Amino acid sequence: MTHWTRLALACVFATALLASLPQSVALADGPEQTARELEYMLICPICPGQTIAQSDNEISRQMKAIIRRKLTEGESKEQILAFFVERYGEGVLAAPPRQGFNWAVWAVPFVALAAGAAVLFLVLRRAVRPRDAAPEPEDRLSDSEAQRYKERVAQELAQRQGKT
Repeated sequence: MTHWTRLALACVFATALLASLPQSVALADGPEQTARELEYMLICPICPGQTIAQSDNEISRQMKAIIRRKLTEGESKEQILAFFVERYGEGVLAAPPRQGFNWAVWAVPFVALAAGAAVLFLVLRRAVRPRDAAPEPEDRLSDSEAQRYKERVAQELAQRQGKT
């Protein structure tokens, strides 16, 4: 395995490991932490671009209360999110669900990053590659030919100097 292959595998492994951490941490936390996470996962229906955690209007306060009530009733995150999606539509989710066409939203940044890394690798590999030395000419003049050439050049120079 080359150095680059090992490095790429290490990056993939580290990314997979880091991606699984938030899920395991969320499972260990209590209902209040889960409620706060859900508040950041839902967009306020009235305030464009704000999660209900950021918004301080009446509907956001009601949604926060519903989240806490449903958590005390034992509902899971997925059930609570499904409740709000059923009530307000998919637009209430801060992040698009990972299904159907929405996969493109999740995949395109990683594909673009990988393509950029590949192009950068190819450009750098080409730039660092040692250049071939210029080949030596195969048709060398023999000593007698070289001497005749030098004599002819000397004659032509003498003629030109005599004309000026």
